[in-house]
Amino acid sequence: MAPEHNVYTVFTFVSTHQALKAEKVLKEEALKASIIPVPREISSLCGLAIRVDAQQRGQVEQTLRGKGVGIEAVFDFVPRTK
Repeated sequence: MAPEHNVYTVFTFVSTHQALKAEKVLKEEALKASIIPVPREISSLCGLAIRVDAQQRGQVEQTLRGKGVGIEAVFDFVPRTK
């Protein structure tokens, strides 16, 4: 298994609008996050997701739900090794 610091969490949202709202909320709260296309492992559909360090998952989820952001699902990923 990869070291824990390589694990990351991806949040998907009910709409692109909610993903952009999440990005804004996290920036305002000084929480590090990246907006990314939804990974193919999650969905073949187009869309946006937020990627955060797995260690931040709880804080990010609590912040987003507290601000009324429509989270669809939350996934943890371990990067593949070659």
